[in-house]
Amino acid sequence: MKSLVIFLLKICLLATLLVSGYILSIYKISNENVDFNYAKFTHKAGSITVGLSRANYAINPEIIENEFNTQINLPALNFAFNRLQSQYGDVLLKSIKKKIDTNSNNGLFILSVNPGSFLIPNSIKNNFSEADKNSILNKVVNQNSSPNFEYFRKCYENPLYTGLYKPKSSNRFFHSNGWAENKSNYTNSSLTKELLKRRKKFIRNKQKVFLSKHTLSNYRIEKFKETIEYLKNYGQVVIVRTPCDKEVIDLESDYFPNFNLLINEISSNFNVPYFNYTNATKYTTFDGAHLVSQSAIEFTKDLCQDIKNYQQQ
Repeated sequence: MKSLVIFLLKICLLATLLVSGYILSIYKISNENVDFNYAKFTHKAGSITVGLSRANYAINPEIIENEFNTQINLPALNFAFNRLQSQYGDVLLKSIKKKIDTNSNNGLFILSVNPGSFLIPNSIKNNFSEADKNSILNKVVNQNSSPNFEYFRKCYENPLYTGLYKPKSSNRFFHSNGWAENKSNYTNSSLTKELLKRRKKFIRNKQKVFLSKHTLSNYRIEKFKETIEYLKNYGQVVIVRTPCDKEVIDLESDYFPNFNLLINEISSNFNVPYFNYTNATKYTTFDGAHLVSQSAIEFTKDLCQDIKNYQQQ
């Protein structure tokens, strides 16, 4: 009997050590540069940016806070992900409702759009119950907790022991305000130009395959309208198409030639501005579609100024 008690005490001690180690690892990792998405699930926001990866890299909430200061509800959060996680639909709208401060009507809500925001795989067509069911937004129920144990349990892909080591240096940095920064600094060397050219070609080829297997979805378009209608109750809504390389825009136009007409119509019907930067050429991308950090900072400042000009009209 005594040996059984000792054995059970050892089991309890081991379990306690394992659980404590698990919790301490999460606390340590959560204070580091965790991953692309973690910071977006740690707190509510007064003003948000939603969209796909272009908005994730292009719009810096710190600039928004500096430009508008007390004119908008804070904090500002970049709540954009990628084309597999945050297309317009029921799942994204439910997450937005969890994120924003509904006690204020002074929020700034930036809805980023491109054709990818509204696509659905040809394989599921009108089976909307299948859309977005595997997305991070659908997996994580508690989206405003720090540390967010649910996120680590369901979405963190690395072993927890990696939190014991200092993260490797990288061109990418994931800010606590949700912004994904790419610090790539391309020189004028012929090697760098050639590598960049190859990368852009690779990304365009991937995009071409993706577009060919997807269809513009009326379901997503209607949910986008519903999102606008909901957010207008709590502040200023603006629609943005972020800048990228002309070759990328041309490819999207080949598949969806009437996309801008569609967004202009929605903008007009809901009386919200549509800022279309597809003809802007002064910004730099690191792959054809996503802005490097310096261009993202410049673009966010330009966007804020355009919003201010609109509000003064």
